[in-house]
Amino acid sequence: MLTEADVNWPSGWGWGCSRGRGVAGHGLAALTRFAWSIPALHRIELYIEPWNGASVRTAERAGYEREGFLRSHQEIGGERVDMLLYAAIRQAG
Repeated sequence: MLTEADVNWPSGWGWGCSRGRGVAGHGLAALTRFAWSIPALHRIELYIEPWNGASVRTAERAGYEREGFLRSHQEIGGERVDMLLYAAIRQAG
C-alpha cells in the first residue's frame, strides 16, 4: 500500500537558458503521466509560493487546479512562508 510517507512532491528550479521555453511544463506533464502509472496514486499536490507567477502558469498549463492558499505553510530560509496549493486528481475510468 502506498502511503503519504512513500510520496515526494515535485519541486522545481530551472536554468536561465531554459526559462520561458516550456521546459518546466514539459517536465511537469511527463512527471504527471508517470505518476498516473502508479495505481495507488490518486492525487498530486504542488505547493507554489504566491509570488512565483511562472510556476503558477506552468502548473495550470499542465492541468493542475488551484485549491487553496495556505498561510505560513512551511519554512524556507528560516522564515515561515505562504503557499498556493495546486492539485491534479486521477480521472475516473
